Amino acid sequence: SEMCIRDSPKDAIVYYNYDLAPHTSFKIGGKAKYFVIVKNEKTLKNLLSKCKKFFILGGGTNTLLSFKSYSGTVIKLGGNFSRLYVGKNKLTAMAGANLFSLCKLAKDSSLSGLEFLYGIPGTVGGAIFGNAGAFEEEVLGHVSRVKVFRNGKIFWTKKFSSSHRNTSFKKDGSIILGAQFSLSPGDKKEIEEKMKDLLARRKQTQPYGAFCAGSIFKRLEVGDQTIFPAKIIDNLGLKGVKIGGAKVSEKHAGFIVNFEKASATDVLRLIKKIKKIVYKTNKLKSKINKRTCLAC
Repeated sequence: SEMCIRDSPKDAIVYYNYDLAPHTSFKIGGKAKYFVIVKNEKTLKNLLSKCKKFFILGGGTNTLLSFKSYSGTVIKLGGNFSRLYVGKNKLTAMAGANLFSLCKLAKDSSLSGLEFLYGIPGTVGGAIFGNAGAFEEEVLGHVSRVKVFRNGKIFWTKKFSSSHRNTSFKKDGSIILGAQFSLSPGDKKEIEEKMKDLLARRKQTQPYGAFCAGSIFKRLEVGDQTIFPAKIIDNLGLKGVKIGGAKVSEKHAGFIVNFEKASATDVLRLIKKIKKIVYKTNKLKSKINKRTCLAC
């Protein structure tokens, strides 16, 4: 059978025919045949050796699940994978830890460098996998090494490459298990003020709290020019455009919001419509920024 785990509840919790929508910030998604919260590396290794079809779901904040049912195993990292450790001018975070906890620990430890991440929802694993960023900073710019599961082995590596919202981990089959962050000593009050300021800016410019999944499209590099799709979408008057229960946010044209029980099809059709209009008027192909899990 697809699901062969026999571990105790302290190692993993297994759910059957499980609704995934509540585990995504879009609140969209079908049911998984198996949903497993794995609590330690040994159990994860055991599970992955037996699963033929699976994917890892982090915070679900940068994901559009477009299947009605998934016949494989969806894995979420919990338990030991939520741990955080403080060292001298460094933090080590396991992949299941959320970014709010990471930023708070950095602040409480008077370590500066991760303030830009404050307010980004999601997990450390997801942030590393997609090189999350904001305010012209990216997470892998502050990471010295990453713990991965790859080709049946668990190990720390310093060998990885990244670009805007992209990493070599997406190509080499790595599952992110943790990361070590190199930070600078700072003043706790100043760190806290910067975090508060950046969160306020985020709330002012983005549909914070709405059912969405961050910026839909990647920025484009054309020659030496950086083109921001949100600006083009806004200039084309597409804010508020709807398909079904999905619409382009009136607050930020780079976001699509689930405002009324949207389906994945609604979101994908709206993305397609935007891309068609943008390409027709600007001769640009906007690259999608989501991790889209299509029907399998």
